[in-house]
Amino acid sequence: MRYADWPERLNEYIISKQGETFRYGRFDCCQFTLGAVHAMTGVDHLPPYAGAREAVALVQEKPLDERLAEVFEPISPAFARRGDIGYFEEACGVVIGRHTIFVGDPWRVIPTINLESAYRV
Repeated sequence: MRYADWPERLNEYIISKQGETFRYGRFDCCQFTLGAVHAMTGVDHLPPYAGAREAVALVQEKPLDERLAEVFEPISPAFARRGDIGYFEEACGVVIGRHTIFVGDPWRVIPTINLESAYRV
């Protein structure tokens, strides 16, 4: 369940990450996205051991979209709303409304309707 002030928490979280540089296993799409979930809900879904090596092993074991579907409710991108998780081109990001933001090198913003899948937070 999201905090009552989750929109403000999400805004503050995203603003706090603007200067971060993408580093796989340190600041990547999963850490950014699950950090947003943590900011909105207080629930930490990121394993404490997560690093580059572990991240590679987890994705090799099972695709990211399947892992997301184990934890979050899959929904159509047409119904994704602010604060939900978006999935596109093997990466996850945060839905910020009509667009979804993805951390990377460089960061990307794509129309939410173009997502391959989405997940309710």
